[in-house]
Amino acid sequence: MNKTRNGGRRIPRRPRLPQLNMRFTSNPQFSPEVHTNFNQSNSSNSSPGSSSPAKIHDDCNIFLGCEEDAKNKDFINSQKISTILSIQSWEIQEKIPGIHYEFVEAKDNSEQDLKSKFDDICRFLKQNENERVLVHCQAGISRSATACLAYLMKEKNMSLDSSFVELKNRREIICPNFSFLGQLKSWEREIMVQ
Repeated sequence: MNKTRNGGRRIPRRPRLPQLNMRFTSNPQFSPEVHTNFNQSNSSNSSPGSSSPAKIHDDCNIFLGCEEDAKNKDFINSQKISTILSIQSWEIQEKIPGIHYEFVEAKDNSEQDLKSKFDDICRFLKQNENERVLVHCQAGISRSATACLAYLMKEKNMSLDSSFVELKNRREIICPNFSFLGQLKSWEREIMVQ
């Protein structure tokens, strides 16, 4: 065993690793944050990973999408969307005339308490259940998906697991952040007691 001058063990040096020759791309098909199907086209008017926003359940007229979908007049008109619920850090500035907008300020991070807004979100969606509503956040993956899951759990009496499977089958890219999943689990315990 090799000893140092002060009597301690000598730790051998690690071998020098070769430098990696990597290029970074802004192409969303190769971005780890965006899970996309390589066979689908990625137009700026569609949600990442799906060709259009998804209807969250057969029994309601609520769609889950991204911010670009909320700005897409063709989609809004073709689906006869009358109400848009935005759940993100900023309000949409480019509003479409004749559309009712509701805004819930929320960040997509572990400090965000979205659960405290679940009752208001569910109440709003229930009040507008006869309308055609688009629920969105920036990417339609975490915040808006969490809100839709909370709604399905409460109004359709679904467990977190069954609502997650239902929504994932309709919009494969949903991925609530870990904190939101914990909040949904807590929400599930609360509403199952009621």
